[in-house]
Amino acid sequence: MKYCAKCGNPMEDDMMFCQKCGTKFEGIASTALNNIEVKLAKMKKYNLVIDAQTISWEYLREDGERAGNITVKQDKLCQELSDLIKDILESVSDNDRDLVEREVYTYILQMGYRMCKEGEKLFANYSGFKELFDMGNGLVQSGQLDAGTFLGQMMEQDYVYKVIAGLQGLHSSRIKEMLDENVIYNNMEYRGLTKQLAQAFNDMWVKCIKRYTDFFLSPGEDYINQNWDIYNVLLKGLPLSVVDMLDEHGWQLALDDWEKNHNGWQYKQNFIKKRDQQRDAKRKKEQEIEDKKYWESHPEEFAETKKKQESIAEIRKKIQKMIKEKVSAETEKRPFDDKKEDIQRGIDEKQNRIEKLGKKIFGKKKAEEEIEEIKPQIEKLRNELQEVNEKIQVYQKSIFDKETEIKALEREIKNIEQEIEKLRNK
Repeated sequence: MKYCAKCGNPMEDDMMFCQKCGTKFEGIASTALNNIEVKLAKMKKYNLVIDAQTISWEYLREDGERAGNITVKQDKLCQELSDLIKDILESVSDNDRDLVEREVYTYILQMGYRMCKEGEKLFANYSGFKELFDMGNGLVQSGQLDAGTFLGQMMEQDYVYKVIAGLQGLHSSRIKEMLDENVIYNNMEYRGLTKQLAQAFNDMWVKCIKRYTDFFLSPGEDYINQNWDIYNVLLKGLPLSVVDMLDEHGWQLALDDWEKNHNGWQYKQNFIKKRDQQRDAKRKKEQEIEDKKYWESHPEEFAETKKKQESIAEIRKKIQKMIKEKVSAETEKRPFDDKKEDIQRGIDEKQNRIEKLGKKIFGKKKAEEEIEEIKPQIEKLRNELQEVNEKIQVYQKSIFDKETEIKALEREIKNIEQEIEKLRNK
């Protein structure tokens, strides 16, 4: 038994044409593959792209139920398609996997791209909303309407439209999440389509942020976070070298606006820090994967590298020991530094006293006697100071020697790392 790829009608194995719709059967006459072909045909009937020309701001505003109906319908279609994609990819045999995956991945990634491009158009269309904004702004300038109240009302008026536009990005990420990021990572064609999709989302996000800021509004932290999560789903499967090529300035626009108008400096710093940490971790993981692939095909170089890495580990142990000894010497030296300061302070005070006594006009003899008493005290302090300085110099030399040795060991590590890098690129 086989099935028509167009309508799904059961066909006998020796039939060449569907008795229901007349479509010629093309492919292997196996039930399993035919079932997949039927599902692929069904998949291609789904279209989650919202045409920006048919959904206007006025169209949604004039009937409150429309937006709700569109949202429910789109969500239902998205869920159905997600389930279908999962079913197709889980049920396909290994022999047919490459062919079926190509049908699924190209269709989904290309549709996601179109969804985001239409979302970009929706966000960029100010027709209707701008006219209402200008009217309200006139009332604000004439003193008939409070500015804060006016902006709140405008945010509310545009909320539904922005939700519908934003669905294009959300649903593109939901269907994209059904795809295996490892399959994308290892296929240049899928990488290219994913890159296009991610950039389309970025372009849509720029228009979304401008829709806020052009009307003196701002997206909130939750909104930025939600869309960042959506964006990260779309990025799955792309190596960081490709992500680094994407134009992501829309995120900077959103962060700068929040920092400027809502005291969002700390949020901005936390966002950037978290993003960089995530990407550094991913970059490290990617490098480990690439290194593993390389070493598996270069066993001799890998063995030599392991030896060098062991040498580095031993050198690092030496460095840690040197650092402890250096810290210990610095700790032991500190009381002598304090004592030196105290002695020097005592010498300075006594010398200042001598200077004052030497300037006295009355009681000069008594002053001279006191000066003679102070001089041996200064001499004694200077002898103590010399002893302390000698001990400090011993510690300083030890600390300097440790620092010099640490630097030499660090240079040795760098040299070995360069040797490993040469082995890695041999």
